[in-house]
Amino acid sequence: MRLLADAFQARGLQPGCTIAVMNGGLLPARAFQAHFTRPGPLMKIHLRRKTTGPVKATLAQLTHRLPLRLSDWIMLQEMRLRRVAHTCCGADRTISPHPHAVARLRDQPAVRSAQPDRPVVIVDDAIDTGITAARLHRSLLEVGVEPESIRIVCLTHTFPHPAIRADFFACQGVVLRFPWSARAAGSIDTP
Repeated sequence: MRLLADAFQARGLQPGCTIAVMNGGLLPARAFQAHFTRPGPLMKIHLRRKTTGPVKATLAQLTHRLPLRLSDWIMLQEMRLRRVAHTCCGADRTISPHPHAVARLRDQPAVRSAQPDRPVVIVDDAIDTGITAARLHRSLLEVGVEPESIRIVCLTHTFPHPAIRADFFACQGVVLRFPWSARAAGSIDTP
């Protein structure tokens, strides 16, 4: 996260407010904020997926004992299928903030006073299809934040063409297995 924070500062930016997309974005958001002298408040946003939760849980159970390469391939195929499904039915119907989340965004002074040099920063560990980041970005626009006052930071872009791209990212086209991911717990790579 230091490289991402350095790139952020090199553009003359300081985070006015950092939004961690739960659960994967919390640790990267804290690490990102640690590199600034006055980073602004950290908010945690829980998003709920109406369609993919049970699918992900079932796939995680089925692929838990498979070699990591095969498990990753299955995960990528599932994400590609979800991306097609999201394109067909629209992002708004498949993922949304919890009902109180948009009100919390509106009530946060650092969100309301966001400026291009002190933007609201959305932090997540990975952007796969980009639907999560796109929906949160749209929610910020709905509460009155100007588009140039929103920045997205992530560790990796899994796909080359997500619904929305991060302004700052470390890896592209790579599946990273994060220690805080449920998929990483108990996984053993067998050649």
